[in-house]
Amino acid sequence: MVKLLSSLCNRKFVFVIALGLLWGAFSIAVSAAPSSIDQAKRAKIDMTIRIVTEQINRGLYQQAQSQLGTLQTSDEFVAYISQRQHQTIVKLQNQITQSIQEREKIARILRQSEALAEQGNYADALGLLSQITASQYASEPERQMIQDSYQRISDQNRRQQQEWQLLFVQSVSAYNSGQSEQARQGFMQVIESGYPIKGGKTPEQYILLIDTDAARATTPLADDLQWPIQPDQDIQTTPDVADEDIEPIDLLELEVSRQVADSASTQAQQEELSYLEVVKQKRAVQVDYTMAIVKDAVEKAQQALDDQQFDQAMQSLRRAFSTVEKNKMLLGDAIYSDYTARLIDLEQKVNEARQVSQQQTELQRQQQADELTTQIRQTMETQRTQAVADYMDRAFAFQGEQRYEEALGQLEQLLAVDPLNQRAMIMKQTLQHTVNYIEQRRIQDEINTEELELMMDIKRRTIPFADEINFPRNWKEISERREAALAEASSPADAAINELLDKTVDLSILTEDTTLAEAIEIVQNAVSPALPIVVYWPDLQDNAFIERDVSIGLDGAGFGNIVLRVALSRILEAVSSGGFAELGFVAQEGTITIATKEALPTNLVTNMYDVADLVNPPANFDEYSSSNQGNQGGGSQGGSSGGGGSSFGGGGGGSSFGGGGGSSFGGGGGGSSFGGGGSSGGRSGGSGGGSGNDVGNWQSQEMTFRLIYLIQQTIEPESWYEEGGEGRIFPYQSRLSVLQTPKVHKQINDLLKSLRKDLGQQIAIEARFLLVSENFLEDIGLDVDIPTLDIGGGFTNINIQQDSYSHTIPTETGVPGTLGGLATAALGTAFSYESLDDLQVEFILRATQSHRNSKQIQAPKVMVLNGESATMQVLTYKNLITDVEVSSDTVTNTGTSSQVITQNNVIEEYTTGVQLTVTPVLTADKKFVILRIIAYLTDLNTDDRVSVTNVYDQDGPPLTYTLPSVQESSVQTRVAVPDRGTLLLGGLTVTAKREIESGAPILSKIPGLGRFFSNRSTVDDKMILLILVKPTILLQDEVEADAIGALSRR
Repeated sequence: MVKLLSSLCNRKFVFVIALGLLWGAFSIAVSAAPSSIDQAKRAKIDMTIRIVTEQINRGLYQQAQSQLGTLQTSDEFVAYISQRQHQTIVKLQNQITQSIQEREKIARILRQSEALAEQGNYADALGLLSQITASQYASEPERQMIQDSYQRISDQNRRQQQEWQLLFVQSVSAYNSGQSEQARQGFMQVIESGYPIKGGKTPEQYILLIDTDAARATTPLADDLQWPIQPDQDIQTTPDVADEDIEPIDLLELEVSRQVADSASTQAQQEELSYLEVVKQKRAVQVDYTMAIVKDAVEKAQQALDDQQFDQAMQSLRRAFSTVEKNKMLLGDAIYSDYTARLIDLEQKVNEARQVSQQQTELQRQQQADELTTQIRQTMETQRTQAVADYMDRAFAFQGEQRYEEALGQLEQLLAVDPLNQRAMIMKQTLQHTVNYIEQRRIQDEINTEELELMMDIKRRTIPFADEINFPRNWKEISERREAALAEASSPADAAINELLDKTVDLSILTEDTTLAEAIEIVQNAVSPALPIVVYWPDLQDNAFIERDVSIGLDGAGFGNIVLRVALSRILEAVSSGGFAELGFVAQEGTITIATKEALPTNLVTNMYDVADLVNPPANFDEYSSSNQGNQGGGSQGGSSGGGGSSFGGGGGGSSFGGGGGSSFGGGGGGSSFGGGGSSGGRSGGSGGGSGNDVGNWQSQEMTFRLIYLIQQTIEPESWYEEGGEGRIFPYQSRLSVLQTPKVHKQINDLLKSLRKDLGQQIAIEARFLLVSENFLEDIGLDVDIPTLDIGGGFTNINIQQDSYSHTIPTETGVPGTLGGLATAALGTAFSYESLDDLQVEFILRATQSHRNSKQIQAPKVMVLNGESATMQVLTYKNLITDVEVSSDTVTNTGTSSQVITQNNVIEEYTTGVQLTVTPVLTADKKFVILRIIAYLTDLNTDDRVSVTNVYDQDGPPLTYTLPSVQESSVQTRVAVPDRGTLLLGGLTVTAKREIESGAPILSKIPGLGRFFSNRSTVDDKMILLILVKPTILLQDEVEADAIGALSRR
């Protein structure tokens, strides 16, 4: 038979394998030639699978199972399901099956837990609920329901357990007071509850004691008295009761022995009884006790059966069975068989009733589960409908408030609940268009706003501020923020302590007899709040031999108005002077510690200091290269330091200030420290020349090391590492990293503040070039000639000619702007007079009178830091044709020679304007300014012209070229000027007066008539050039205070 079954199984296995191979071959053949119909079907299957997956994710397992069933059973799709799709469908089917089973389990456990809770079996109900508390298949309402049920049943279980514990305590109290029957009833109820009870004895032990006391009261005891055996205490009545190996018989024997030993009268009675009577009494008591226990158990089981409490009934029956079995020998066969039969019959009844009750309960639970499922679905549908309505209402509300983004958020949540809600989709699209339109409007408004702000900013930039420095309107807020940022560098506790130590107090109460302890207490309470001072008295006593009662030896007369920090230092110095060790104090972490300097905590702290403003090299511009003289180059102005070149240019040179050749006002390339190329003093190179690009870098490094040297030499020199101390200082870019004590850090801060105090001192320098000129011209010329004068007689006609008219033509005086040399007169006429043939007179009249006044001022103004230099240039570059170059070439072409003449204009660049280089230094009292100033004023005169023959057209008009003349005024000096005062640095007064008178001798002296034979001209020119300078001292503190006051008044 076994071989037959094995053979059948093998054949079946081979058949299955063959069928699988055929199916795989068929699938491969089908997949090898896919058609459009296959693709469409499989695409639809994939769509269905995605729908089922979404339904599973949403918890719609029944709908998902229905979809999968249609997919698996429909002939339309079965033939087109691929292997991958089949695996996905199987996986989804298993997931759906597991989910449905888990949800049914959740519903079943909910029903069972509620039923157990109604029966009062809270522990079992909690055990069931704990299985589904963290289930992932429960919906959100179900999770909430499970949590509520678990919490409610837990509270009920806790209250029930407290009630049984209270009943146990009351029963123990009743037993101790002698109320045995009441105590016995309470203990029996506690035992039947099945709850674990805390106490010295169990309820079963107390019942045994009560029964023993009752039996002893009516029956004499013997030493070898054997009591009936109680039911086993290790039988579990409820799942929560712990196993307890209790032996009531042994406890009873101990109790009986104790009582027998204590009662002498009872022993006497026992001795009098015969052995047979004792045995009979013992047997009768045991039988009665067993029968009472069995009867009580049967009654309780019957009562529990009537109440359909089957577990309690079975527990009572188990106790009865246990009692009968243990006392089988005592009861005898007849009683044993009778009780056993009665108990078995009752047990069958209980089981039958249990089965009927379970069937009814299961039916009720199924009905309740169906009702609960329906209710849950209705609740979910109601909640979904309500959620859709709420989301839509909120969306409309947000839309009414023009909060379109929030409205779109509500619609997104609505569509997540109901993806096919047409109303929501239409409203969402409308709101998106609205949001896009609003965003476009916002962008356009922002564009308009920014454009308006930009135009206003451009207009604001055209404000011609009159003051030297103008602070912004929010300067007070800016200043407070900067000060707050600096104050945060230290800890709040240390800042508070230092603030208290820097206060000025009155310590005149001190006397020479004041002890050190009293002086420290006075200093401590001199400010509010009091200083937290800690004194290392053992250190002072052991190392400095200074006790608490030592006198300070200082009179308080000099401490009437003193800084608290200074006062404390003076007191410690006075006490430790001449001693073995010096005393000191340190403020650290909000506490002031006083001890010997060797014992004080070092507390090295690393701080970073920004010293970029202190190590930045001062501006010392090269006055030589900034001036338009080009003095250090070659050219017409000299070549002491350079080579030759054009006008004002520097030729090739190799000295310290020279440069290569170039055009006007500059030197060419140079190889030394102050060379440069280009016009106007050299335009290439860095600070001071082409090779000076790194000047600022090495100067900054040098100033940084100088600052480090200053700090180490002036602040606690012995505390630095170089002198054997622990303090260190390292430069990093434009900052200093310092490792030192807080005390030294404070001194460094004070030193840097004092250095910066003078750093912000600025001077506004205004130089004025004032040019005043006055020109006067008076020219009256009369030329009278008598070509014919007949005096009669034998004389011929007399011809009188004079030329004083041309002798008095006004000429230039050399003063710029002179009116002399005017080409045409203001008035000119000519006429003649004839009287027959006897007299002919010719008159020529020229008359000019002119007066011109002019005033010209150029006032460059520059702001510069104290001790540094500044250069300002306002220049104009002009290109003039100053010469012509003519070249002639002979060109031969096809045997014919021709001459080609080429003419090239020579163009030169001239620079005019004002240049100012100044280096101010404030005096110690900040009242005067010592100025080292170099000022240049250059002007170009292009009135002089020259005419040359046109080589192209010799018969045509000549060509005219300009011969410019340069007028330059300069001053180089070092003077002291009061603040806001005006000083005349230099001046030039040029006066020229030219009077010309010419006439015929004798005739020109005849009154009246002599005017016809004389001529006069007068040219009077005056020019005054004044170079003035006005410095204005701008101290940072004063300027800032004035600015804040002005802003406050606004």
